[in-house]
Amino acid sequence: MDIAEDVELEYDANGGLSVTITAASAIEVIIGAKKMIVGLKMKKAIAAKIRRFAKWRFKRRGLATIQDIPTDEFNELILSLQSEGWEKVFEYAGFDAWIDYGSVRLKKNGVKLKFEWDNWDEGSIEGTAAAITALANRFGYTATDKWRWSSWDQEVT
Repeated sequence: MDIAEDVELEYDANGGLSVTITAASAIEVIIGAKKMIVGLKMKKAIAAKIRRFAKWRFKRRGLATIQDIPTDEFNELILSLQSEGWEKVFEYAGFDAWIDYGSVRLKKNGVKLKFEWDNWDEGSIEGTAAAITALANRFGYTATDKWRWSSWDQEVT
C-alpha cells in the first residue's frame, strides 16, 4: 500500500494545515512505527550488553585509566615515553585520525599502554593498574579504575 496516495493535505484560509489519512494507512503507519521502536530498543539492548562486557573485561584484566589529559600534555607525554624507550606498536590511521579520534599503543618490557584521544574528552591512557598508577604519580595525574568510555554510558550500568 502506498501511504502517500492515502493522505490528503488541505490548507485553510488562515494557513492552517489539516491532514486526512485513511484508517488502513494509519494502521500501517502505526505498525511501522512500532517495528522501528522495537528495532531501536533491540539495538540499544545489544549496545548495552556490549558496553557491559567491555566494562567487565576492563575490571577483570585489572586495568586502570588516566583521563582528561589536555591535548598538548597528552602529545608531550607520548613523546617523552618514546624517548625513554617505549616502542610505538600501533597508531590509528583512519580517515579521521587525530581530527576526531586518535590512538597510539606503546610497549616496553612487556607492559602495554593504550593512549586514546578525541576532541571531546581529550587524552586518556589505559593499562595495568600498576603501570597507570606509576604514571599518574610520576606526572601528577589521577588514576581511576573506570573504563575511559564509561562517562558516555549514563543510562547503561
